[in-house]
This record gives sequence, C-alpha cells and structure tokens, in this order.
Amino acid sequence: MDEPQITRVSSGSEIAIPLHNLISIIAGVAVATWAYFALQERVNNVEHNLEMMQMDMRLNSEFRIKWPRGELGSLPADARQDLLLENIEKRLEAIDVMRHELNEYRVQIELLRERETRSAQ
Repeated sequence: MDEPQITRVSSGSEIAIPLHNLISIIAGVAVATWAYFALQERVNNVEHNLEMMQMDMRLNSEFRIKWPRGELGSLPADARQDLLLENIEKRLEAIDVMRHELNEYRVQIELLRERETRSAQ
C-alpha cells in the first residue's frame, strides 16, 4: 500500500507551472480586474443618472404645483395679458362712471321737462 505523501508548504517551496498557464492566469486576472472596474463605472453612471432623474421629478412636481398658483413667476405673455386686463378694467371703470353721469343727466333732463310742462300750464 502506498502511503499518502504529506506536502509541506513554506517560504522556500517551489511550484513548477508551465509558462502559457502563468500567462493565462495573469491575463485572466487582468481581464477580471478590467471587467470589475468597467462594471463599477457603469453602476456609478446609472446611479448618477437615477439621482438626476429623481431630482428632475422633484423639481417637476414643485413646478407643477407652484406654477398655477403664481409662486414661480410668470411668462412674458402672462405679464402682457395682465397689462391688457388692467387696461380693460380701467376702461370699464371709466364706462361705469360715464353711465352713472348719463343716468344723472337723464334725471335732470326729466326734471327740467317736468318743470317746463308745469310752467307751460
């Protein structure tokens, strides 16, 4: 019967390995290292894009809520429309004043006609 051979490993132990196997191992480690860093970079890139999209979503939600309330300013077209509306309001106020004066004149004319008809009788 063969006795099992005990192998002792120490700092002076030597290992014989064919050169093409050693080159293959080194190339495999290099490729694995490159692949790891490439995947790590890709994961970092995807995480960054996700953070940017989440920030855009938060800003969009804020914009969606605050814009109709007028809390974020207005467009130049809105400012122009506001000026036009103010102008229309001023004109309507002037028309109301004129209408009120016109009614007063009508009343005065009617009073004058009544006096005239009384004095003519």
